[in-house]
Amino acid sequence: LTYIYSKYINTGCIHIQYIMYILMQHKYKYKYLRDEVLDGKDCYVIQNTPVYEYSGYTKQVEWVSKEIHQPLKLVYYEEFWEIVDAIGR
Repeated sequence: LTYIYSKYINTGCIHIQYIMYILMQHKYKYKYLRDEVLDGKDCYVIQNTPVYEYSGYTKQVEWVSKEIHQPLKLVYYEEFWEIVDAIGR
């Protein structure tokens, strides 16, 4: 992680979102579910399954804007697929 961080810091063109993307790749397995419209915005619906076996969540489902590539909604599920928390609309 230090190598990745220092590699991009030293270039002078750091993008914190890109660094977070690289770091998060190792924490979850990602699965594309479908395209969907949320609040009039086209989104990808992605399922994130934690790699860490002791995670408090069994999966997350997020709606990611196709235009700005940012999550607009994030729903957390625990064991037995019950919704624990939701962020966004």
